[in-house]
Amino acid sequence: VQGKSLDVISLLLHTWPDAAKANKWGNTPLHDACYSGASFDIISLLVATWPDAAKERFGVEKTPLHTACKRGASLDTISLLLGIWPEAIEEKNCCNELPLHVACSKKASLDVISLLVGNRHD
Repeated sequence: VQGKSLDVISLLLHTWPDAAKANKWGNTPLHDACYSGASFDIISLLVATWPDAAKERFGVEKTPLHTACKRGASLDTISLLLGIWPEAIEEKNCCNELPLHVACSKKASLDVISLLVGNRHD
């Protein structure tokens, strides 16, 4: 997904929607997009094509929300992922970290931290 234009990704997903799904290792294009800092438009397109990708885990039990928080995703991207799967806010990775922990450790913006704190289910 890295470095690809929205038009190319849109054409690929329109022609072959299964391209948005997980491969045999559990990795999805959404994980890759979050990891590579893809634009909000690309992440939105991937989520619209396969919303359940937001619930997929990859690697060391990371959700796309964990990855987005780790890689400094925009407030819009974090909000989109939470909108698709609000329960992701309480999901822990293999290090027992919530997305909030990851965002704090990576010095996310106050807006992102506020969004994550405000969506906790305590």
